[in-house]
Amino acid sequence: MNILRTTISILLLITLNVSAQLTHSFEKTAATKQFGFTRDVAVSGDGTVFAAHGENGLCAYSYNGSSFTNIANIDNGGYATGVAVSPDGSIFLANAQGGLRAYSFDGSSLVNTAHIDDGGYASGVAISEDGTVFLANAEGGLIAYHYNGSSLTNTAQIYDGGEYRDVAVAGDGTVFVAKGGLIAYSYDGSAFVKTAHIEDGSNSSGISVADDGTIFVACSGGGLRAYSFDGSSLVNTAHIDDGGIALGVSVSEDGTIFVANTWDGLRAYSFDGTSFTNTAHLDDWGYPIKLVTSQDGTIFVANGESGLAAYVYSSSTTHLANISADIPKEFRLEQNYPNPFNPSTNITFSLPDKKYVKLEVYNSLGKVIAVLVNEEKDAGTYNFKYDASRLSSGIYYCLMRAGNFSLSRKMVLLK
Repeated sequence: MNILRTTISILLLITLNVSAQLTHSFEKTAATKQFGFTRDVAVSGDGTVFAAHGENGLCAYSYNGSSFTNIANIDNGGYATGVAVSPDGSIFLANAQGGLRAYSFDGSSLVNTAHIDDGGYASGVAISEDGTVFLANAEGGLIAYHYNGSSLTNTAQIYDGGEYRDVAVAGDGTVFVAKGGLIAYSYDGSAFVKTAHIEDGSNSSGISVADDGTIFVACSGGGLRAYSFDGSSLVNTAHIDDGGIALGVSVSEDGTIFVANTWDGLRAYSFDGTSFTNTAHLDDWGYPIKLVTSQDGTIFVANGESGLAAYVYSSSTTHLANISADIPKEFRLEQNYPNPFNPSTNITFSLPDKKYVKLEVYNSLGKVIAVLVNEEKDAGTYNFKYDASRLSSGIYYCLMRAGNFSLSRKMVLLK
């Protein structure tokens, strides 16, 4: 393994001139290694981070933007491989050697509320909007469960051979499974029907479905792929392979795709419908397996033997320029110009002294869709050129926070 890592390092150095052109960057904000081999991670609506820690079960963490605090853990045996949180706050744990478990969390302790084991090797779990729990079972196929708060009931199961590695559910209820390639199933509450299957030699490992229905698949033998689905067929619309072993994928609110790539680290991509562009890359020499993006844009990574890590993703400082030699007298966030804009606009802010600055863009629902600046800056007046080409027309808000100063500006994107 050391020889392989060294070879990859050399290749990365050779391509350094390409990496330097990346438009965005990652910054690690926190990491913890308290329990075993971290296999998966999920985030609840209130920001609690839950991690599946292999032989150490399920752990809950609070995260304050700069550190993790372990607030609860529970181990019911087996080997925890996947975790998901339902809208009502219930936590579901896929256990390779122990089936599926449900837990409640009151802010300080985890309680196992239900358990079912249908054999096989549970590897991934996902929850639909109606609360149905779907389990990818490497040796038992795809299973659907109903959870009533105290018990789990198997309502449907289908197995076509091979290893079912991960599962994701689209907004319309379609269930997608990583199994060699990609399979789509419909589910009516009592049975599965296979509606489409594509086998492209990708050795698929992780799945995430965007709000527009695009399916992104991390392929352990072939990078990242995008698929469209029309209800009866799957079409591979884009593919990129930057090496390593891609195992996990997550899509943020603004459509950025993040990939956990063992031996290659963490990568971000933009997607225009037909092709990917690598926008950021960071390799901390861990063992990234799965990842999730929270509502505020934080990326949480299950980093295998290196534990749990948090990252922020922001535009490269090449977009940020100090435009005045004068020291401002006060904190200011100017109205962006032009406004309305399409697709880019300038955002100017001033700092009377050295401060840690966070500049974020929110949509009209109050969700963070971009972190533009997240670093300490010297006193001065700065301009950030923001490109919103991936966003749809609408009203957005730019929020600046520096010390005790906080101010937002309304921005209008018209395409």
